Amino acid sequence: GAGYAVCLVAESTNGVLLAAEATGGGGADPEEVGAAAASQLMEEVAQGGAIDAAHQPLALLLMAFGAQDVSRLRTGPLSPAAVSLLRGLDTFLGVRCHMTTEPADGSVLVSCRGVGFSNAAKSVI
Repeated sequence: GAGYAVCLVAESTNGVLLAAEATGGGGADPEEVGAAAASQLMEEVAQGGAIDAAHQPLALLLMAFGAQDVSRLRTGPLSPAAVSLLRGLDTFLGVRCHMTTEPADGSVLVSCRGVGFSNAAKSVI
């Protein structure tokens, strides 16, 4: 049946966008769905960092496949999906990331050297 979904985005004073979403099935109270999304967004803001938990794996993947240079990302505590991806990057690409936790706010600075992947099928003009 029908249900409700909401996606909330917060922008920090330095332009960082953090997002949270919640869904509710048929019969769900829309106010509760909205309150759940707002609560999740507030948690993302409180955790600090430049990216929300849902998008950590994507950012880490782009860092790993990026230029053969060091990339850095400040995030909140790593999500289970991000930890799993980091293990896979180490296993399959040999990319190891260095993580440092900031004691003041609990944010994590992740740095790694990309593999320098380039699309061989891309035409060069």
